[in-house]
Amino acid sequence: MLSRILFIVLIAFSFIFVSCSSNEEEKKENAKQVEETNDEENSISVQTKDGEMDLTDAMTQMQQMMSGGEKVEPINFRKLREMLPKEIDGIKGSNFKGEKTGGFGIKVSTASADYEEDDMSITVTITDMGTMKGMMAMASAAWLNAEIDRETDDEIEQTYTFNGNKTHKKYNSTNESGEINTIIANRFLINVEGRNVSFERMEAALAEVPTAKLESLKNEGIEQ
Repeated sequence: MLSRILFIVLIAFSFIFVSCSSNEEEKKENAKQVEETNDEENSISVQTKDGEMDLTDAMTQMQQMMSGGEKVEPINFRKLREMLPKEIDGIKGSNFKGEKTGGFGIKVSTASADYEEDDMSITVTITDMGTMKGMMAMASAAWLNAEIDRETDDEIEQTYTFNGNKTHKKYNSTNESGEINTIIANRFLINVEGRNVSFERMEAALAEVPTAKLESLKNEGIEQ
């Protein structure tokens, strides 16, 4: 999950940089002057023929793009942790944990738990994308805005509707491993990863997460 978030941030930085910059030929023709950092304003700017681009403003634009133009405070991870199933199909959960991470104006809350029996294991993770909610569609565009139906002798990948929500599954029947992802209210991501387990048990784990309760929290912590 962390690697995915970092990848999205990189895309956002690139988008802002490109949108704020002129093309290479124009930059060669335009005289530019780099101003020293003003101690009082604590900002960095580049003076060009067309005006001034403040990198602080660029950061603000990136944050607005990621959050969909809203100020979002992620839900306390302890509340997300409470929504994790106590047990799944008779298997009690363990290693219940959560955290809130932030930096550069990005705030995300995550909670997860493990369900293990012999060599079988399932991990359920709930993530409040917080300030990243506006980037949710970009992050999941590969399946959220597409219809996928692929199958080989031992692997299947599909998008389908589960409990009213668009869902993506990828499962290998040979090694009995895979994952399921679903997005609630374009804000909460539920991920189920399974190893040495049937797909039916993985889907049963997803069914135990109170998606309706997550839906009811979609506006919590949002300031217009």
